[in-house]
Amino acid sequence: LSEARREVADVLASVRRRFQLNYGLSPVALAHRCAVFEYGLAASREALAQTVARRIFIVGRSSAPELLAAAAELGIPSIELQHGVIAKFNAHYHYPGRQRIPYAPDCLLTFGPMWQQEVELPAQTRAAIIGLPKFPQPEAIAGAKSALVLSQWAIGPQLANAVRVLAKISPDWGIVYRPHPLEDVMVYRKIFSDCRNVCISNNEPLATQFLKTSVQLGVYSTALYEGMRIGLHTILFDLPGIEHMDTCLQRGDAVLAIQPKDAARLLATAPRAKDASFYMTPAVSIAAALNIA
Repeated sequence: LSEARREVADVLASVRRRFQLNYGLSPVALAHRCAVFEYGLAASREALAQTVARRIFIVGRSSAPELLAAAAELGIPSIELQHGVIAKFNAHYHYPGRQRIPYAPDCLLTFGPMWQQEVELPAQTRAAIIGLPKFPQPEAIAGAKSALVLSQWAIGPQLANAVRVLAKISPDWGIVYRPHPLEDVMVYRKIFSDCRNVCISNNEPLATQFLKTSVQLGVYSTALYEGMRIGLHTILFDLPGIEHMDTCLQRGDAVLAIQPKDAARLLATAPRAKDASFYMTPAVSIAAALNIA
């Protein structure tokens, strides 16, 4: 690994000089990851060579770079299904200049047209729309003061503390806080221990929760776009990750609460998405999306 360590050290030094960034990665750790990739590539190449696979499908390319690289070497088409928010700040998807990336898929199937406009995909990756099944429309409940908060594991406690401020200012609103599946519910029970109008719930299906709410709040999440699609009013908090929602804010499909207290004022005036099909279209079959028989 000595030669690989030297090469990695040079790369990290170049990144520091050009971007004034220090990733905190040691040359040893990165060289080790490169060795793991090479081992995984060899194993994937051997496994695929023994199959009669005509195509491979993945969800989340960050977990399968070796498999994608092996498929490309063997001429097996690879297709990725969108599984979350895609934005220009996501290093797995945005490659300015559209250079060729050896561990990128041949096709990315997206929820709607926006996602392929947000990023410059690798040179060999084409985008196609597969859409997403639509949740039932919520019942129109006049004057219902019900809000659903969609958490995100990376900024969960920050978001919860902002919602706690909102709950204190707006005691007449019922707020359901839905943790991300990776989050510890006990953290939020402690944060909201003195908030009678906040219910923590991650057991009920999201579609059912949508049916009971009129306003949704969060920072960034695929679920927020699903809520926009069925006509919920949307408020976003100004917390890390909000940059992923630039497009929907610029389109006026959501409103930004700069301070937690601002969300209380916006509960009654938050917008609905004017054309949510920009984000998510009706689902079609994989064959139809890929235009194959």
